[in-house]
Amino acid sequence: MSVLPTNVQASKPYNRRNLILFCTILSCGLALTFIYKFLPSPFHLAEGDIAPITIRSPRDMTYESTLEYDKLVEQTKENFPASVQTNWSVGPHQKELLADYLASITKVKNDPSFTPTEKNNLVLQLLKNIPATREGDQPLPDDETIAGYIINLNIRPWEYVRSEDLRLSDYFHYQGITEQNISQQRDSIPRVIQESFTDDERIVIERLINPFLAINVFEDYAKTKERLDKAISSLTKPKKTIASGETIVKKGEKLTPTTIEALEKLGLINPTLDWQRIFALLLIAILIGILTYFYITYFYPNLTENKYALWTIVTLIIVNCLLLRNVVPERPYIYYLLPISIIPALFGIFIDRNFAFWTIGIFAVTLGIINTDVNDFIIFLLFSSFVATILISRARHFYHFIKAAALIAITNALVLISIHLSSYSLDFDSGFKIVWASIGHGFLLSVLIILALLYLGNIFNHVSYIQLLELANPNHPLLIKLASQAPGTYHHSLTVAELSQAAADALSLDPLLAKVYALYHDVGKLKSPEIFIENHTQTTKDSLKNLSPEAAAKKITSHVVAGVQIAKNYNVPDKIIRSILTHHGTSKADYFYQRALELKHNQKINEKVFTYPGPLPQNKEEALVMLADGSEAVVRSMKRKDPEDISKSIDWIIKKRMDSGQLAESNLTIGELAKIKDAFYATLMGIYHPRVAYKRATTNGRKKAVEDHDLREHPA
Repeated sequence: MSVLPTNVQASKPYNRRNLILFCTILSCGLALTFIYKFLPSPFHLAEGDIAPITIRSPRDMTYESTLEYDKLVEQTKENFPASVQTNWSVGPHQKELLADYLASITKVKNDPSFTPTEKNNLVLQLLKNIPATREGDQPLPDDETIAGYIINLNIRPWEYVRSEDLRLSDYFHYQGITEQNISQQRDSIPRVIQESFTDDERIVIERLINPFLAINVFEDYAKTKERLDKAISSLTKPKKTIASGETIVKKGEKLTPTTIEALEKLGLINPTLDWQRIFALLLIAILIGILTYFYITYFYPNLTENKYALWTIVTLIIVNCLLLRNVVPERPYIYYLLPISIIPALFGIFIDRNFAFWTIGIFAVTLGIINTDVNDFIIFLLFSSFVATILISRARHFYHFIKAAALIAITNALVLISIHLSSYSLDFDSGFKIVWASIGHGFLLSVLIILALLYLGNIFNHVSYIQLLELANPNHPLLIKLASQAPGTYHHSLTVAELSQAAADALSLDPLLAKVYALYHDVGKLKSPEIFIENHTQTTKDSLKNLSPEAAAKKITSHVVAGVQIAKNYNVPDKIIRSILTHHGTSKADYFYQRALELKHNQKINEKVFTYPGPLPQNKEEALVMLADGSEAVVRSMKRKDPEDISKSIDWIIKKRMDSGQLAESNLTIGELAKIKDAFYATLMGIYHPRVAYKRATTNGRKKAVEDHDLREHPA
């Protein structure tokens, strides 16, 4: 639960104009990235055209050839065996018809009432009633000749001929006769007639069996189609590879379907605008811009005040998207090596991890839109970016970056191995490339981030760990000056730093950042150190005693603005300077405000005179300094520092800051405030712990016990 009182309205700095410009540029950049490959090319080429110039491939590419796939489908259809079904009743039926036919001829031959001429005419008529066909090189003799052969056959040879025809009927119908092979079967009759027959007998046998061969094997069209469709669906599109610089077509050559396909896959020809696709991509780009507008408005309004940071963010996002646009699946190891996750990782450091995760989403959408066949790379991008963001954003020391690089490399290797295992494409060569690409990605990423921290840190108001160490060094010129000219304020700052650091540890924040905030929060008191009570000595006069409450409050609250100028003179980073402004927030100088109320009774008081300029703490570390500053001051002012009194004082400060809305923009929760109180209490009890009574000699030689409460008033 966030600490935001119902009667307090948070008012974070917000520049709508900067944000609108940022989101507009982001949408335009993404739109150009999305639609670039769908824009028409300067060449309007079609099959059969003559190439106006020599066209070479701009990059390595492997693509699935639709033309080759169509050819493969046609070949499959042509060579695909049909599903057939045999009608076994056709053979016996045709044999029965043949037997009746032969019996009719036999009856004519054996009838003594017919003259030879009459017999010949009757047999000829029977032959003409059932004509025969032969598609071979030599046609059958005419029916008149064959009728003469039949009449001239004696009884026994004729019976052999009849038996052979019946045998052949069984033979051919058992083999199976289809619509496609019936002609071939008829032409093959001479080859299967027994050799014992004479040439004339063989001609008679072929002529009589020929018309009685009938189709008895029929295609099952439904089953054939089902099997063919299954066979076609199992086909994979053949892949064709084009090397970078390879000539696709030479000047003056005629364009073939193959070259047209290659040019289209490379995006070198696109004669018309695909308005529907372009409109859809523009809508997506605009939607991303609108969502980003509301996302920053609600979660990062302070970012809108920093136009340089906004320009840097939009530039990095668009440049990374342009890089992703060129990602192709043919050379994956090169792209696995590129540290594309550097942008989310940097945003995780400069802004926070949630903003980095938002950026990862934009990159994933971009990659999915502009390259639909790189799902493996999208998986790699997501894992690599998430891990890099989480690990790098928590890095504080140089060895943290080395450790992060190693863990990123291991994660990348595991992800890539999993991807290749799932596609059954892992071998020794690919495994070797995966390992080296992963190691290179991790360490190149860390090196580039370290360099980016040096050059981009100031734009995002980021203070590096090395800078924090330098600022926390007691030998820093400004801290030395504070210790010598305002020793009370210096020791107060040390205690506040100790409290802030302990609380930051308890909340898993940045303890060094909280400490540096605290060390510099009161440097503005150097302007007039003598007016602040912690710097008073026994000979110091209270210079504020004779001033009006308004004048005194003005002097007290001015140390905030003075601190900003002093810190700038010593080149203190802006992020630390902001904590000087926020450590009092918009609270009042209560002591002088109450004096003014007592003096003026019912008269109207200008509260603005007694109010610090602010702004409110913008992050948890700044809020810790505010709470630590108040807690230390209250506890130090107490004469008796009992555990119960210290606990109540911390509670009072936290409640007062909550009720006045000073923590409204810090994102602290109720649970975190409880941890802060525990950390403050433990630290203050360590500072103001009770001591045992010591014996000491008095001026007259007597010994007197030092009272416990005296020790508490003057702690060692």
